[in-house]
Amino acid sequence: MPTADLPSQFVVKLPDFDVGFHEVRFPFDVPLLHKWLNTKHTIEQWQLNKSLAELLVHFEKAVHDEHQELYLISCDGVPFAYCEIYTASYDRLAKYYKVDPLDVGWHVLIGEREFLGKSFAENLVFAISHFVFSQTESRRIIVEPDVRVKWYVIFKKICLH
Repeated sequence: MPTADLPSQFVVKLPDFDVGFHEVRFPFDVPLLHKWLNTKHTIEQWQLNKSLAELLVHFEKAVHDEHQELYLISCDGVPFAYCEIYTASYDRLAKYYKVDPLDVGWHVLIGEREFLGKSFAENLVFAISHFVFSQTESRRIIVEPDVRVKWYVIFKKICLH
């Protein structure tokens, strides 16, 4: 399973800043995730605008799912995003394409508004992709199929399809 190869912490050094990944620490990180998931710009896509108690139940199950790893992402040590990296063959999307057992997928949420913006998002996509490809044997990353998701513009710009 490709996600089993992922470390609990990792740093991608970019020219202007470092992007850090650390596994979600349950239950410690859930209040921050609660804040982000109940922010206007995340509600439509994530649909997890729930109470803290409901999110504790959700994330307790999610952190024990052996087919995915959950990370908080930071910029120079400041947490700003959440990412789920998962083994694609166990995802519902596997029914719709020719899945390779090494395929990995990811979902990302930028929780802090000041980090929203195309130039920063491009760096984030690069950092997540570098993390996955450098730490697993995966050759392909599967991403959100919903064309309303703005990440598609970035994927095409940096040659991801």
